[in-house]
Amino acid sequence: EDHGNFESKSRYEVGFRDIDNYDFYIPEDSEIYKTIPSFKNIDISTVGIVKKDGRWENLPKIEVPVAIYPIDGGKGMEHHEKVTLKWLPQILANKYTVTVATDPEFKNIVLTQKTMGTMLDISLPSQGTTYYWKLDAECLLKSVTSDPATSKIYSFTTMNDDEIKVAFKPNLSYFESKIFEAEKFYNSIIEGTEPGNYKTGTKAKLKAIIDKAKNTIKSVETQKEADAECEQFQKEWVKIKMYVIPRYVYLDPAKDFAHDAIRVGNRSAVKHSNGEVYLSKEAGSTMYRLEKTGPGDVYCFKVKMDNFVAWMGITPAYNPEIRPRYWMIWSPKQIELQYNDDNLAAQTFYKVKDVSHINFNEWVDVQIGSVMTELGVWNYLTLNGEVIIDFLDTETPIYTDGYLHFDLNATNGGITIKATDKVYEGNPVPSTTPGIHDMKAVYKETTHN
Repeated sequence: EDHGNFESKSRYEVGFRDIDNYDFYIPEDSEIYKTIPSFKNIDISTVGIVKKDGRWENLPKIEVPVAIYPIDGGKGMEHHEKVTLKWLPQILANKYTVTVATDPEFKNIVLTQKTMGTMLDISLPSQGTTYYWKLDAECLLKSVTSDPATSKIYSFTTMNDDEIKVAFKPNLSYFESKIFEAEKFYNSIIEGTEPGNYKTGTKAKLKAIIDKAKNTIKSVETQKEADAECEQFQKEWVKIKMYVIPRYVYLDPAKDFAHDAIRVGNRSAVKHSNGEVYLSKEAGSTMYRLEKTGPGDVYCFKVKMDNFVAWMGITPAYNPEIRPRYWMIWSPKQIELQYNDDNLAAQTFYKVKDVSHINFNEWVDVQIGSVMTELGVWNYLTLNGEVIIDFLDTETPIYTDGYLHFDLNATNGGITIKATDKVYEGNPVPSTTPGIHDMKAVYKETTHN
């Protein structure tokens, strides 16, 4: 409705009974009922006028706040590292101050915190300790009294060490799954002298590590302890893979890069023809095999690239869920070995200058691998029989499973992969000379006639 004509009237014409004496009652025959027929009377008996500090006289007061959790006087129900305090909402209150102390007189206050809600998570310093707490409810509105309302004093006692162990038994399912994974690997180990076999005694070493973990898991008492023991177990048993005998793995693109054997962004951009697989840049930025790389595998294949103008990365043992990882970065003029970590930018370990004599637009024979050895992880790359990368990482070896992975740069054309026609004698022989870690890059100068 249009009430513009009413807005021009003075405060006396509203029809208050006696505004000069702060009587704001509106009788039924007041002017406002005539001007606005739909007007309904409002109980404004508690409304005054501005007097002191911008507040009103005869104001409504905040009720005393009431806590509902933890149970008052409760014992052994709350873990000291996380206690949830709850209280009933107050219609007039819009700010609460929580105070916690170790004595009912609040001489030793351990926490004072303000909140606008009716729940607060806090952390306290000690287990097995009785704490006392209270609430001060306030309202910042000028239409409500400025005096805060204080609750009664509540108390609770945090869990002691024995109560914590009973209430918070560790979840061991992840630890158990890692033991199962190690047992599965144990059953797959073949000891011997053939490529891909493990050295004699490997299974005995792994069994001792698994048996130790099975005994440990029975005695852990806290989740923190269980997580730490599980992490240590994984580090120990994964290193067993260093006892593998390296081998050459000859890739067959028709089988090893079949649609159901790879993961790629756009499968329609992967073409198979005459024993070759072509991956165009429309396939997405990455492609990797779904069969895991063995700890001693050196892959052998041929590759050529269309319009190779920018970098391309190949990771012999890439895992999308685990870092760090080794990353070999190819470009038309140089190749780098990088250590890629979530917590660090990619760090260059080893850089080979001048590979411009290699024509990547024609077929190039490749040997590539990150092989686990007892001394460290040996990173190896040859192109057309020329050793490009030969780096033994003894300082920060990465003993993790992964997959053969290609990282494509969109500025290049596609890449084609086919089986090599080379047959390499014997087994790959890892270097025993540690590489030099220099994050500014170690250049291996190459000279070509």
